[in-house]
Amino acid sequence: MPKARESKSSESSRGRPKSVRRSSRPPSQGVSSVSVPPVERRVSPERPKSATRRRETSWVPIAAAAVVVILIIIGAYFLTRNSSSANLLGDMYPNEGRTHVPEGSPVQYKTVPPSSGSHYPAPKEWGVYDQAIVPGYWVHNLEHGGVALVYNCPNGCPDVVSVGQDAFKTFPKDKYGEVKLVVTPYAGLPNGVQVAAVAWQYIKLYHGDFSRDNFLTFYSGHVDRGPEDVP
Repeated sequence: MPKARESKSSESSRGRPKSVRRSSRPPSQGVSSVSVPPVERRVSPERPKSATRRRETSWVPIAAAAVVVILIIIGAYFLTRNSSSANLLGDMYPNEGRTHVPEGSPVQYKTVPPSSGSHYPAPKEWGVYDQAIVPGYWVHNLEHGGVALVYNCPNGCPDVVSVGQDAFKTFPKDKYGEVKLVVTPYAGLPNGVQVAAVAWQYIKLYHGDFSRDNFLTFYSGHVDRGPEDVP
């Protein structure tokens, strides 16, 4: 009897249709599935901070060097200009006093030409002279803050005389309304020098560099600076 049950159950199972499990995915429309590899993102490596700092600060030494060079050039310019201007003002000599001595008496001076020392009681009038004036007169002019332009040339120094004449007419007048200038021949200038400018305790010997502008620098630097502030 047990065998008969088994046969019935098998027959009934054969008569039922088998259930089919449906997929939830939509059917592919004739396209085969292809696996796509993930895209790799390239990330640029981060620069080291030390390298960035080096680039940022690399201009500092260059800028500092440029500033130093500019300062050196400016300093050299002003130093040269000041040195040149100082040279045009002549050299300073010791004060030999300012004693009045009788007119016509011989006077010995320690510098050639004289820039201070004993002199005659009365100075010469300001102007340009073609005959040599004894230093005893024009040293007194220096004491009053004047300037002497002295020269010694075999041909009479016409160029120097021309500058002297122009200076007496055109140089700035002092507070007394005068151009305090005496131009005169003078024998005995040292070392073959032909032209010299003289103020109280100052002498400028010109070695080929005499000009109106250079003489004006000397004149402007010394006029009205004598020990006596008088016309």
